[in-house]
Amino acid sequence: MQYLGRYVLHNLHKKCARKFSNESQQAMAILKAGKLKYGSDSQKLVSSLDCGGLCPITESAQNIFFRTEHYFRQSTLRGAHSLQRVDIAGIAQKSVSDSDVVSNYQTMVSDAELVPTKNVSKDVLDSIVNLYIRVRSFSLAKDTIQHFKIKAKQSKGKALRKEIQRSCDEQTQERHN
Repeated sequence: MQYLGRYVLHNLHKKCARKFSNESQQAMAILKAGKLKYGSDSQKLVSSLDCGGLCPITESAQNIFFRTEHYFRQSTLRGAHSLQRVDIAGIAQKSVSDSDVVSNYQTMVSDAELVPTKNVSKDVLDSIVNLYIRVRSFSLAKDTIQHFKIKAKQSKGKALRKEIQRSCDEQTQERHN
């Protein structure tokens, strides 16, 4: 979760750095406030890895991702391998309206070097939560596909053509009987 949090803040910061507007400068200040300048004891394992140059995140940012992960798991727990669709908007709405997420985000905003406008502040929180959920959804999809492949290997199913032929033969025999 720490790595994913680092990835989200890094990518959003990179996206804002390409724009030269006042709003993007405010957003970059908030995102920068979510990054640690130095390592933390709670992130020893993650900081021992290079992580592709991603900066460690503050405890406030970590708590935002923790609560968002909680809502993500709560939403996707019901039959994760038979899940057809992830309700990204619903999960994001629950996360953004959570009091812990809002208070941790306000801590990040107060740590920022400049005071952002209200719409920038709201947009940055929405962007953080939505990108986290999107990346997490792709990860879940990959895990589901991997689970399906392992299950198919374990059943040692025949080739699709042979399976179709066998089912057709069985149906033909049932009709004749």
